[in-house]
Amino acid sequence: MAVGSGYVSSSPSPTDVLDKAFKSVELLTEEVNERMSQLQDYIDVQTLQLERLIMTRNYKELFDKWSRCANHRPGRDPNQCQEDAEEDIVSARFHFQPLQELLEEKQSSGKQKYDPHFYFRYIATWQWMKEYEGKGYFWAPTYDEVKKLEIGLIPFRDYATLHLVALEALANSYKDKVGDESCEIYKHTLALIAQNSDYYVRFVKWAFEWIYIRQYEENMYFGVKGRAGGGSDSGERNGFLSTTKCTGGKCTIECSQLMKDNLCTVQSKHKYDAMTMADLCDDY
Repeated sequence: MAVGSGYVSSSPSPTDVLDKAFKSVELLTEEVNERMSQLQDYIDVQTLQLERLIMTRNYKELFDKWSRCANHRPGRDPNQCQEDAEEDIVSARFHFQPLQELLEEKQSSGKQKYDPHFYFRYIATWQWMKEYEGKGYFWAPTYDEVKKLEIGLIPFRDYATLHLVALEALANSYKDKVGDESCEIYKHTLALIAQNSDYYVRFVKWAFEWIYIRQYEENMYFGVKGRAGGGSDSGERNGFLSTTKCTGGKCTIECSQLMKDNLCTVQSKHKYDAMTMADLCDDY
C-alpha cells in the first residue's frame, strides 16, 4: 500500500482505477443522458431549480471528502478514510433519490404499488389522475412529485457515479492485500458494486417512466406548442399528435411522437381511410 494513498501502489494506478470505475457506470450515465435529452423541452419548473442546486452542492461535498482520501494526512488509515467516505455517500442517498420509498413500496400481495407500467395513458389526463390517486383506484406519484424526479435526474446520475467509483476504488485497495479479512472486504465490496449498479439503473428507469406518463398526459390534453392540437384524435392514437392535410383529392397525416418526434406519413384519397391507416403510427 503506497504511503499517502488509499490505492494499490504497484498496479493499477489511481488514474487507472478511476478510469475503470467510470467505465463500469457507463450504462447508467448513457441511460440518464438519453432520457434527459428527450425531456429538455419539458423542464419548465424554475421553482425546483433550488432543489437541484442543493443536490449539486451536496454532491460536491461528498466528492470532496472522498477525493481527499488520496492525499490524507499522515497517520490516517487510507482505507478507513475511503470506507468512511463511502458510508457518508450511502447516508446521503435520500438527497438524491426523491420518492425512493415509492419505488420500494409493495402491496400486500407483494406487487409493486407504484408500477409505471400500468396503462395510465389509456385512462385519462393527469387532472383525472390527480383527483383520484390514492383513493383505491390506483397508486401514482403526484404531479409535483414527478417534477422533483425530473429535476433531480442529472444530480442523481452524478451521485450514483460517485458511489460506484468510490466502491471500485475501495475494492482495488484490498484486491492484492493478503489475509482473510482483506479478502472478505474485497468480496463484499464487489457485491455492493453489483447490487448498487443494478438498483441505480432500476431507479432511473422507474423515474423516467413516471416522467413520461406525466408528460404524456399533460401534452395529450393541452397539445404541444408548435404542433397540431391534441384533442381526442391524439388520444385515439395513443398520444401521437397529428397534422391532417387534404389537397388534390389526397389526404396526408403526419404523426409526431411526443418524445422523439419520429414521423410516419400515411396517404389516402379519402380522409376517413387516412385516419384509419394512421393507426400504423402506434407501432412506428
